[in-house]
Amino acid sequence: AELVAASLGDAELLSGGAATRARVLAGLASTHLLHYAGHASFRGESGAGGALELADGQRLLLADVLALDRVPRSIVLSSCEAGRSEPRAAPESLGLAHAFITRGAEIVIAATRPVDDASTLALMKILYGGDRASMADALRRAQLELWRTKSKSDWAPFRALVP
Repeated sequence: AELVAASLGDAELLSGGAATRARVLAGLASTHLLHYAGHASFRGESGAGGALELADGQRLLLADVLALDRVPRSIVLSSCEAGRSEPRAAPESLGLAHAFITRGAEIVIAATRPVDDASTLALMKILYGGDRASMADALRRAQLELWRTKSKSDWAPFRALVP
């Protein structure tokens, strides 16, 4: 999160105890880019119990996302399973990334399965290190660079979801 805040320059960083549910919800209404770096969960057969983990055991639930009046245009969920869905198990399966798309996000970048911290950090450094005119192109560039240069890096679970 600090890397992203530094690369953006004018970002508000909510870290540790500052990342409360109330502050995150308030920030979602006024920003054009959300970068979440933390733990996410996909719970229940349909994913309806999914959440982003926040400060002091608080959570931003999938239902909270679906109830938002406004979401940022671009969202990066740098966490495990935030892009996961299980359409074969439950056709109505909806993950956190899909909930943001449903509410109006233009792009959500998220992992479909668990990811390790080192690979995620390497991907995020490249993603935010260049031109972000197109987040989908930036993700593609980052994944290709990791594929070519770091054979042990797990870049594959990240997807760009668009409406």
